[in-house]
Amino acid sequence: LRSVVRKHLGELDGSFMAALSAYVQVAESSGDFALLSMLAAIREEVLAAVTGEMQPDIQVVQLVSRLKSREQRVEVLRAAHAGGGTVAGMDVPAASIEAVETVAARLVDEMETQERVPNWQLLWQLLLVRETARQLHPKCDDHGVFASTVVSRSFSPSEIPKAEAAMIKELCVVNESDKRRANVAATLDECRALDEARDADGGKIKLKPST
Repeated sequence: LRSVVRKHLGELDGSFMAALSAYVQVAESSGDFALLSMLAAIREEVLAAVTGEMQPDIQVVQLVSRLKSREQRVEVLRAAHAGGGTVAGMDVPAASIEAVETVAARLVDEMETQERVPNWQLLWQLLLVRETARQLHPKCDDHGVFASTVVSRSFSPSEIPKAEAAMIKELCVVNESDKRRANVAATLDECRALDEARDADGGKIKLKPST
């Protein structure tokens, strides 16, 4: 199986994987466990072959995205950041936390900004990778928060800055409109210094005064 997969690896594109996943779902729903086992073996072999062609940071993202335990995700990310190694029988390549977070965030952005999300399960897995990497990121504070605001070019839906989320939560319990306006005005006054802030690539700070 491995030799056949590697021989035809250039032909096994996204359409092939989508068709394979569809057959896996049909086998699961019909209870054909023999077919399911064979299809699962093919999928794992293709993924392993494709992973071998990837850059180390993408390999780590792919590896961590398949882990269900947060403890295992953290252990793999720390091993990768420390130069790679073996974790629970898995070979972990060397990749910094910053590189893994950047790759995971980019992949999430690319999926979320499409008109239709192609694979919600994959998106959820990538979100777990991104958020776990951010909790271990050098820019993360003592409370596990990845900075007070999130700098982003694409403004993807899951990229909800902590400051805005906290402000919305506070406003939800205020019943009087005048008090809500006063609270918003006071918060924006505190953030005026961020109005002209930009990252090196031109991304905008999301929390800023508005008219």
